[in-house]
Amino acid sequence: MQKVRQGITWFFTVALAVGIGYSGIAKFLDPDGWGRRFEVFGVSSDLLFITAAFEILGALLLLIPLTTSYGGFIILVIMSVAVWAHITSGVGDPSTAAIYGIIALALIWFRRGRAWRPGASGESGADP
Repeated sequence: MQKVRQGITWFFTVALAVGIGYSGIAKFLDPDGWGRRFEVFGVSSDLLFITAAFEILGALLLLIPLTTSYGGFIILVIMSVAVWAHITSGVGDPSTAAIYGIIALALIWFRRGRAWRPGASGESGADP
């Protein structure tokens, strides 16, 4: 049963990392289009590259077992703001951001005991 849970967790980890990573890269490749979207949502387009960098960072951290929780937290914060922006602006559908946020929250929960902590002794936190 442990291997099934681990397989499901990895499936969602990789799926989320690919989706968020793609979104971050897309923001770097089309800054004008994404900048207009940010402004429609009422968010300064100055935050575009910061958001993109954090999306890519979160995606990469998801793929390292000891940092999955940290990547999930970064993505959860970004997706929470994205849901808020969709709802308050009335533009677009917030469901994708909400689903990504829920998956990130689930990954934080399932990986909570395996997170790397600076200065922690004892367990390495690595997968068995």
